[in-house]
Amino acid sequence: MLFRWIAKRKKQKVIKNIRKHLLFFGLDSSAWSDDEFENRIVSSSQQLRKTGFSTKQASEAMMSFGNATTRTLKRLSNG
Repeated sequence: MLFRWIAKRKKQKVIKNIRKHLLFFGLDSSAWSDDEFENRIVSSSQQLRKTGFSTKQASEAMMSFGNATTRTLKRLSNG
């Protein structure tokens, strides 16, 4: 029972963290339940897999996008 609680708590923390990142990019996921959120993640992963990109390639692309967005926001805030 304790291990299930720990696993559930860990999953909740991961979902909360992903929600924060999505909100940073303008996507409000607060209307989605945790189960619906998890299903959307699984669905997105399946769609990504169909593109032929590896997990590493997709991760690098998302990281690049995030870095570019951060640089742009810093530039805009500095005038």
